[in-house]
Amino acid sequence: MQIRPIQASDYDAVNGLLHRAFNETPNGYDGEAELVTALRQEVKYNPQAELVAVMDNQIVGTVLITPLIVDGPRSSTKGAALAPLAVAPEYQQQGVGKALMTEIEKVGRQLGFRFIVILGWPDYYTKFGYQPAEQFNIHAPYDVPTENFMVKALVPDGLKNIDGTVRYLDSFGG
Repeated sequence: MQIRPIQASDYDAVNGLLHRAFNETPNGYDGEAELVTALRQEVKYNPQAELVAVMDNQIVGTVLITPLIVDGPRSSTKGAALAPLAVAPEYQQQGVGKALMTEIEKVGRQLGFRFIVILGWPDYYTKFGYQPAEQFNIHAPYDVPTENFMVKALVPDGLKNIDGTVRYLDSFGG
């Protein structure tokens, strides 16, 4: 398996992968491909922070992080939002998601992010050390189940003295 930054020629394959992967989840497809397309138009989008996993000469997984800010009473702190992570259904349970998570966290550290925020399935993301964000007094900008809103420090003390509400890029809406 090769993990590499996305190229513009990969966009259609990634969009198709997002549709297929999320259609087979309990929550179903919820506009993930459209979100990614919108995020790519943001000024702060960095193609180095969107990765694809390639096996058998096809894209079998994708992950993207984008900048965010946690606005709090003491300060505003920069972090990253992970959205989405997707693996083609026929390649799930083969370590693709784990490899993408490991690599995107490295990219996040290289880009200077102190932490990553995720809105996702706790049964999956807790395996990678993500914890409920409310434990760190970090809140979503809209109502979400607290167990699904998680955070992980990328550097030592990456969550120290951070509290407040997440402010995503405009493409996330809310």
